[in-house]
Amino acid sequence: QYDPVGFANAVVQKEAIDAAKENSESKDKKLAPKPRPATKALAQEGAVPRSISREDAAAIVKEIHVIGGYVLRDSPQSPAGMALTVLHADDRVTHLSIMRSNQKFYLAGSYAMFDSINLLLQGYESAVIDVLPVRFSKLSTQTIDEAIANLTRVRAQKRAEENVARQLAQNKATSII
Repeated sequence: QYDPVGFANAVVQKEAIDAAKENSESKDKKLAPKPRPATKALAQEGAVPRSISREDAAAIVKEIHVIGGYVLRDSPQSPAGMALTVLHADDRVTHLSIMRSNQKFYLAGSYAMFDSINLLLQGYESAVIDVLPVRFSKLSTQTIDEAIANLTRVRAQKRAEENVARQLAQNKATSII
């Protein structure tokens, strides 16, 4: 049985361990990781930021294929440390940085400001707001986890097939010599 609170606690614990490692490995104090909004609070609301690339996030929303479906993900380039990847009706994917100003959160290019990331997500789930011509649709944590697992399986299978093909080619080249 899937336990979202247990999963959220595991995510928070992993982030704490990763942050400690980064801090201890950082030779230059200026390169220390910037603080992020309270992930535990986000996780309790179901908004778990994923440590995945924008390409993986795009693959995930396309696989789940829910118009307006989004993945909240880590983004070192974003001032708030997070970004959204959203699927449109035409299978186009948009990546949006989450911005932060005066303790308010907003999407890059938008004027709608919210007191928290959860309120930002809820606002875009309840209405079409300026920056996007699509209303957000919340994907369950379990659905996203399953899509990530499937993506990982597919990539592992592809690597295994490539290794077999490479080995066969090497064997064939060796037998010719």
